[in-house]
Amino acid sequence: MQRFIKFDALLCRECGTALVRSYTARTLIQGWWGIFSLFIANPFTIVMNLKALFEVRRFPAPGYTLVPAGLTSANDRGPSAPSGSAGLR
Repeated sequence: MQRFIKFDALLCRECGTALVRSYTARTLIQGWWGIFSLFIANPFTIVMNLKALFEVRRFPAPGYTLVPAGLTSANDRGPSAPSGSAGLR
């Protein structure tokens, strides 16, 4: 039986990398049973996992907070910074 799993979660870069690695390792160990899986499904899954790994590597590092435009920290309640200074802090 074959199944594809898709995660929709809020993860940091390290947690996302660990998740992708664990499922890729599982695919490499368990995914080779059967002709279809050997030649089509497992290589496709490995390529999709590599794509997900490259996407996860662009996530922010743990400890960073996304700060809305105009705020100097996540605890601020009013605009004390110029409006163009949004980003990771």
